[in-house]
Amino acid sequence: MSKTVSFTRMADGTDEDYALLRSFELEHADGLADRLLRGLEDERESVEGYQVTRYEHVLQAATRAARAGESEEYVVATLFHDIGDLLAPDHHGEVAAAILAPYVCDELAWIVRHHGLFQTYYYAHHYGDDRNARDRYLGHPYYASCARFCEEYDQNSFDPAYDTEPISFFEPMVRRVFALERRRDPHHADITPAAAPGAGAATERPSAGRVELLDVGEVSSAGVERRCFLFAQLGITVQHWLERTEDGDESGVRVEIQRLTQDRSPNEFAATELRLHDPLWRADLFRFSADRPGNFARAHYHPRFHGREPSDRHWDAQLTADPLSWLAGRLAQLDELLVAAGHPELAGTQDSARVSAATPAIVAAVREMLTAADPGPSARR
Repeated sequence: MSKTVSFTRMADGTDEDYALLRSFELEHADGLADRLLRGLEDERESVEGYQVTRYEHVLQAATRAARAGESEEYVVATLFHDIGDLLAPDHHGEVAAAILAPYVCDELAWIVRHHGLFQTYYYAHHYGDDRNARDRYLGHPYYASCARFCEEYDQNSFDPAYDTEPISFFEPMVRRVFALERRRDPHHADITPAAAPGAGAATERPSAGRVELLDVGEVSSAGVERRCFLFAQLGITVQHWLERTEDGDESGVRVEIQRLTQDRSPNEFAATELRLHDPLWRADLFRFSADRPGNFARAHYHPRFHGREPSDRHWDAQLTADPLSWLAGRLAQLDELLVAAGHPELAGTQDSARVSAATPAIVAAVREMLTAADPGPSARR
C-alpha cells in the first residue's frame, strides 16, 4: 500500500503531506499522454450516422493539418479537439480546451473551445437555426483562425476514402506536446476569450492570467519599471531584468513582443480592456557581472515561443557589439520576425508601419533604462 497523508481535512495538512501529494500529482500529470491516447480509442464508439467514426474523424483532421505543415502543437490540438465528446457532447470543445490549455498557446485553446460553435456554420440552417451564430465573435483576434480550422481540417474530415495516418504517426508528437516540463501552471491557463465587440458580444471575461513581474528569489527578478507600446494586434514591453546564475548576474533590459487583445465595450462610455498574451519574440539585452564593465556578453534573443516557453537562446555578434542598433534593425523587419516566430497571420498588417514609426521611441526607452542601470559606456550606441 502506498504512503498516504496524515490529514482528513486539507486545512490540517503539513509540509510533508503536501510534498508527498505533489510527488504523486506530478507522476500522475506525467502520464497524461498515455491516458489521452487510450481515451482516443473510446472515440471509436460515438455518434452514429457518419461514414467514419469520431476516432477516424480526428485522425483524418490531424493528418490534414500535418500534411498542410501546421505546427506540432496545432496537429496535436487537432487530434484531441473532440476528446470531450463522450462525456460532454454539448460542451465537448470546452472539455478538450481545458485539457490542452496548459500545453498549447492561447490561440489553439481558444480555437478548440469554440470550434463547435464555428462548425455550426456548415449545418445549423438545416435545423432552422442561425448558421452565422459564430459572428458574435467577429472582431476577435482568433475568429479567422477558428473559421480556418473548421474549413480546412474539421468539416471536411469525414471521408472514408481519405488516406489517413495511423495513431502511431502522431504518438511521438503527443508525448512531446504533453511532456511535463512544457506544462504551464494549470490554474493560470487562460482559455477564456476576450469579448467580441457589439451588442452580441460574449459575456465571458478573461481570467487574470499569469503574473508577469517575476520575483523568485535567487533565480530571477524583474524590475518594477516597465513600459508598454501598444498597437492594433501587438504589444511591445520594455523592462529592467536581473537573473542570478552560479557564475554571475545577468542584468539589463528585456524587450518582448506579445499578442494584444482589445476587449471593446458594448457602449462608448465603458473602458476598453487590453490584454497582452501569447508571447511571440524576446530580446534580452543583458550584461554579465563577471565580465568587463559595459559589456553585453550575455545579450541574446529568443526567435519564437512554444506556448509561453521561449525557444533556446540565440546569439548574434552584432547584438553583443551594438544592442540598440541591432534591436532597431529587428523591429524594422517586423514582418520577417513574425513569420520566423511562426505567426505569419500577424505579418503585413497595419502594425508593421506603426511599429516602424515607433521604433525610435522604443529604442530610446531601452537606452534610458540601460543608462539608469549603468550610466557608463555600456549604453552608448
